[in-house]
Amino acid sequence: MPTFTQLMCGCAVILAAPTVLASEANRVRGGTPYADARKALLADGFLPARIGACSAPGREEICTGFPEAQMCAGTGFAECEFAFRRADGATIWIVTRGEKLEDLTVYRVKRGRPPGARQREKSHVR
Repeated sequence: MPTFTQLMCGCAVILAAPTVLASEANRVRGGTPYADARKALLADGFLPARIGACSAPGREEICTGFPEAQMCAGTGFAECEFAFRRADGATIWIVTRGEKLEDLTVYRVKRGRPPGARQREKSHVR
């Protein structure tokens, strides 16, 4: 029979596992190069999530190069939005700024459900 200490150590390992798995994604912050943010999310089990058609007037290379691309503005701050989903339902939206593909930098990180998901779910339940 395991001792109390062995049981507590086992619990600590189990409780710490989700934190370790999410650690790379939790480090994605504003100012992070998008290429680094993308690698961290993929390493944590997030997958590109295309929700609808990507819209990027004059920046089509972003839509074709990144299956997670949702939209990109062609002017102003040149913001783009990317979505990732993990099997456990976690969703992360990354908003970047930067005109050139190699200059994309994380501006904002949104965690949770995709915008409008609650309304879409309600509209499917009748």
